[in-house]
Amino acid sequence: MRYWQGYLELRFRGKERLGHEIVITFITDHYDGLPKRVDAKLVRMGLKKELGTQKLTTINRKLTSLARASKLSGEPNPLAHAKVKVFREELKRRALSEGKRPTTKEPITLSVLDALLTTCDLESAKGRRDHALLLVAWASGGRRRSELARATVDELTLLPDGFALTLPPSRRSVFDESLTVPIKGRAAESLKAYLDGADITEGPIFRSVLRSGELQDKGISAQMVNLILKERLRLAGFDARNYGAHSLRAGFLMEGGKQRMALSDLMAMSGHRTASHAIRYHRAGAAMDNPAALMAG
Repeated sequence: MRYWQGYLELRFRGKERLGHEIVITFITDHYDGLPKRVDAKLVRMGLKKELGTQKLTTINRKLTSLARASKLSGEPNPLAHAKVKVFREELKRRALSEGKRPTTKEPITLSVLDALLTTCDLESAKGRRDHALLLVAWASGGRRRSELARATVDELTLLPDGFALTLPPSRRSVFDESLTVPIKGRAAESLKAYLDGADITEGPIFRSVLRSGELQDKGISAQMVNLILKERLRLAGFDARNYGAHSLRAGFLMEGGKQRMALSDLMAMSGHRTASHAIRYHRAGAAMDNPAALMAG
């Protein structure tokens, strides 16, 4: 919303009411190009990373923020206006005709995960932390980076064959429901080795590590989860730009599809409430081994 405030002030001197016409202008400006003065000022103010146009996915994130702010403030949502809806649909078709398809990060499937784990030095606190972080993030259902950053020892329950991790209700939870997921197999072994080695019995599970290699009491941030993943990707020889923290979540679902696991079982782990998002990765994983491809002989 700071971006919206800066844009409105620079583009319209803050005098125009934020209606559907302004939203259409905003979309056009960012897809086709802002006025040079406004663009340069937004960059200097630190509200925009670089000069130039933006992808539809980036524009849509800003529109989503506006819609949510409108809802919270009780103001009419300008994105709900019929003209805005038609304009966005037309722009989507235009983008596709121009070859500007939405880009998604590559999933981290099991083979990629194994390659990342080999870069972790298990003799060091940092290596043990990263090893446990990657395995727990992936094997417990593809956890979001915010969930990993705020996970505490109090939310862990020791099981005969591993752990159970209880996650607090997500920001999208309607019924204020928590989610409890099992951590078993080598993920549990790695987590236990990390906790025992660092003598962690309370507080954040995953913690910052100084350059000296000393583990701190302070937990890591959500952004740090992404940086850890990027570092391991580079060390393993992958192009880190092609992956993000969501790649762990997507890879878990895709690997489940490859191994013919039931979508309902995977969703119970990932915490997806509807199949519409999860099924895309699940289908992609199963597609390459589809027996129907051999019907012609």
